Amino acid sequence: GGGGGGGGSLSFRMLFTRGLLEVSFLRTYEDAGRVHVRLEAPTEDSAGGFTLSCLGQAAAVSAGEAPGGEARGGEAGRWFQGAPVGEAGCSVMVDAWRPGAKVSEVAHIAIDFRSSARESAAGFAVVTLEAAPLSAEEVRRRGGRKFKLLGLRSC
Repeated sequence: GGGGGGGGSLSFRMLFTRGLLEVSFLRTYEDAGRVHVRLEAPTEDSAGGFTLSCLGQAAAVSAGEAPGGEARGGEAGRWFQGAPVGEAGCSVMVDAWRPGAKVSEVAHIAIDFRSSARESAAGFAVVTLEAAPLSAEEVRRRGGRKFKLLGLRSC
């Protein structure tokens, strides 16, 4: 039914060498939702995880509003600096909706979770994609709330 609900989360334990994550998904004009892509330290003490400066900070910001959140690079993909959210990790909002478009496209967005290129981020981390809530009006305008994940790649 209505808005707000419907959704869930997926988590993956991934090995990083630099703190960058590429998310591949279907960007479309109908039945399109949005997700928070969150990076967290592994819960096991012996997991060989790493610490980023945004871990443990609190200030939810979407990718477009994040410092350094402007698109960098060419048509191959867009780069966003990760925005801190909550106490457990860094999070960036990714929206699959293309209002006004007539076709769907495969999109690749690379997220840089480091605060600077000099910050080290090698080790294991947990990547969680969690459906972002939409109001009933947003669901109506979008024609649904699906987010079609095609792939994740860490480096």
